[in-house]
Amino acid sequence: SSISTKLSFLARDVEFRFKNSENGIHGFNLHEQSGKLIGIMGGSGVGKSTLLNVLNGNLEPQEGEILINGHNLYTEKEKLNGVIGFIPQDDLLLEDLTVEQNLYYNAQLCLDDYDDEKIREVVKQVLIDLDLHEIRDLKVGKPLNKVISGGQRKRVNIGLELIREPSILFVDEPTSGLSSVDSEMVMNLLREQTFKGKLVIINIHQPSSNLYKMFDRIIFMDKGGYQIYCGNPSEAVVYFKTRSNHANAKEDQCIRCGNVDPDQVLQIIEAKIVNEYGKLSRNRKVSPKEWFELFRKSHSPNHTPEQKKEELPENFYSIPGLFKQMKIFFARDILSKLTNKQYILINLLEAPLLAVIMAFFTKYFSGTVNSPGIYVFRNNENLPAFLLMSVIVFLFLGLTISSEEIIKDRKILQRESFLNLSKGSYLLSKIGI
Repeated sequence: SSISTKLSFLARDVEFRFKNSENGIHGFNLHEQSGKLIGIMGGSGVGKSTLLNVLNGNLEPQEGEILINGHNLYTEKEKLNGVIGFIPQDDLLLEDLTVEQNLYYNAQLCLDDYDDEKIREVVKQVLIDLDLHEIRDLKVGKPLNKVISGGQRKRVNIGLELIREPSILFVDEPTSGLSSVDSEMVMNLLREQTFKGKLVIINIHQPSSNLYKMFDRIIFMDKGGYQIYCGNPSEAVVYFKTRSNHANAKEDQCIRCGNVDPDQVLQIIEAKIVNEYGKLSRNRKVSPKEWFELFRKSHSPNHTPEQKKEELPENFYSIPGLFKQMKIFFARDILSKLTNKQYILINLLEAPLLAVIMAFFTKYFSGTVNSPGIYVFRNNENLPAFLLMSVIVFLFLGLTISSEEIIKDRKILQRESFLNLSKGSYLLSKIGI
């Protein structure tokens, strides 16, 4: 889908303006001061993740531009280093390292101006702030073989970004798969970031009433990438109930318990027409484009003058030199492998075992005059064939292990792309290993 966008971050204000397009993100307009928590809601497949990837720079728009304090995100990327942070939905962690080691090596790669003692202090403070200090020496583990809980994994995932204090933080589905208690703890952590003057934009699917009320602004999206609402979360309920002629349209929450039901809004948006047989048809009462036009008529976009380049927010981001990056990658990877006993055993025993099998089948008993059945190495006519097969197996093992290493790290590398680290340093560390 083509995506036409224009996004501007002012020094204290934030403005999103998306031009209309036939097959992309449609008609976005938002103007807010920094220090806000903004939520993006909508059903599956409406373009929430696409929107986040456009805003954070992972997906370059085919038309328009993305500006942060007047600086273009794509043509002036070096100037914007450290300004943006992105927390993906998946917990992209080094599973064979401990919680503290995950944070420590990440800090080494993005806080080069700090000495080792200062880095350890920063890591310790993040562990305390995220309530992870007691489990700092536990391995992260795999999702199917858990060592720490899902909520703790999510907090480690958040901690990797908070270490370098980005000014703008994008978060994709931070509460998916978590209990209500863990969800609220994670959202409180993100809410705290806005008190420090940061802008936090969250893609969220089905928040509870408490989580929904935390947002300063909510954006509803519909299929096709249409923006159909942007404004106060409580007013959103009244807006959609009024437009759909719903009973008690002026009530934004339960008069008894005070809870807001965000699912009710999604049900109104996607309500189906009842056919002549009393069954729900596939046709919706209001199409995405109709919701979009209704919103445009009732909320006229606020246009602001062209933005001039302004000073970017201060951040502590600094990456090490190429050789130091290679050393950090190497140390991190070696430590990760040494703690994985299964990996070590397979890789140390695989080649010798294959060599023994090949040697067994390529033996040649030439014998001597006195002992016709004896094995004599120098008389083995199959030695060239054995060496040829050894080289082929050697290349095969090397290529498969190398490919597996890089493919396995692909998502980690995508996350670390925001740090603008050297690909050459990473590859050299793999070659060294």
